[in-house]
Amino acid sequence: MEDVQNVRIPFNNGQLLNLKSQHEYVREERFLEEVFANTRANKLENEKWLKSVAKSDWVFNAKELREIVFASAGLQIAKA
Repeated sequence: MEDVQNVRIPFNNGQLLNLKSQHEYVREERFLEEVFANTRANKLENEKWLKSVAKSDWVFNAKELREIVFASAGLQIAKA
């Protein structure tokens, strides 16, 4: 555990790197996979894209996104 600006961080460096890696994975792979699921195109028409993004609204909800990233990293969210 590290202290940064007198704030205790309950994760070691390896866990922090894992969280960063999983955040990138969730943001880049999982979200895009959901948006472009069932299409072979790497591009969608605007209306289809907007509908697809709206279905993946977890990316805009900090609590849900945090839960997904921590679960993907195999870590529990620290209690304050």
